[in-house]
Amino acid sequence: MSKLSNLGEVLNGKEIPKETGLFPAYGGNGIISYVNNWNYPENTIVIGRVGANCGAVYFSTSKCWVTDNALAFIVNDKNNPYFVYYLLKYLDLNRFHIGSSQPLITQSIINSIDLTYITDKQKQNKIAKILHLIDQKIVNNNKINFELESMAKTLYDYWFLQFEFPNEEGKPYKSSGGKMVWNEELKREIPEGWELKHAYEIADIKTGKEDANHSTENGKYPFFTCSNDILRCDDYKFEGNVILIAGNGDFNVKHYNGKFNAYQRTYVIKPYDEKYIGLFHICCNQTVEQFKKGSNGSIVKFITLSDIQNVKMLDCKNDNLLTTFNKSLEQIDCLKKENEELLSLRDFLLPLLMNGQVTFKEES
Repeated sequence: MSKLSNLGEVLNGKEIPKETGLFPAYGGNGIISYVNNWNYPENTIVIGRVGANCGAVYFSTSKCWVTDNALAFIVNDKNNPYFVYYLLKYLDLNRFHIGSSQPLITQSIINSIDLTYITDKQKQNKIAKILHLIDQKIVNNNKINFELESMAKTLYDYWFLQFEFPNEEGKPYKSSGGKMVWNEELKREIPEGWELKHAYEIADIKTGKEDANHSTENGKYPFFTCSNDILRCDDYKFEGNVILIAGNGDFNVKHYNGKFNAYQRTYVIKPYDEKYIGLFHICCNQTVEQFKKGSNGSIVKFITLSDIQNVKMLDCKNDNLLTTFNKSLEQIDCLKKENEELLSLRDFLLPLLMNGQVTFKEES
């Protein structure tokens, strides 16, 4: 048995600088801004010190500023920094906090934690490499998804706002003399043959019926609430290829295809024709900012069924354009599913690697 202090030194953060810059500034919930100075070097482990994120653990590969809402853990030369990072996640530091209404974890608490850990640095290196490769794959998938989403938004702007989609000759429609007609509701011209549709005309729109406490820890089905996180539950009330919009909070938009359940303030939108799912998903995302600016309520902002029903979409009558958005959405969903599997694998391996249940074959 050893003390956690044997792996490195725990230090306090400081008040965040006002000037912006290139160095990430960490609080209890991760990076909160970028500042013009740093108080800790590369490979610093950051630990949330107080509040809801007490005991949360982050790793900074670059020089960083650690604020007074967090602690910095500087790993000594005898240990692999990434190994210690994963070890701290395995320990679940939040369970060592003091205080009830305002959880707090201190330097002395961290230093006094008893633990048994793998001391051989070569073995630490192997464990860290396995877990870090999984996390890097997740990060890379997220980057790809960001680019796919950006590409879809760019195409939407180019094709459905500027009307420069490819014509029969592959040239930009509007600038190549494509015929435009006036639309009174939009107060602008749109391509001939296109129609303005509202959500209620192209989709079945329902709300979830469940309370927030309907979720279960290891439920079989996804349970969608107004949070960005997807919970689980034991039963399903919906099935199909749908778009989900949070009725309050940040009005986040999600896509799901399968069986699921939903919270009572979550809107479930199922297009009558699935070929419109990708385009309609983008249209919903495009209107989120409008929801934020025009939502009802004084304390908790919310949107109504009428707001959702009147989401507008231009029906281009062109399956080739629609397919592009659908394929992009399918790729994003595929990478999200892969990330879920990778997270599950990492969480499965973490305790096995840390307590020595998984061993490595000795190199000859």
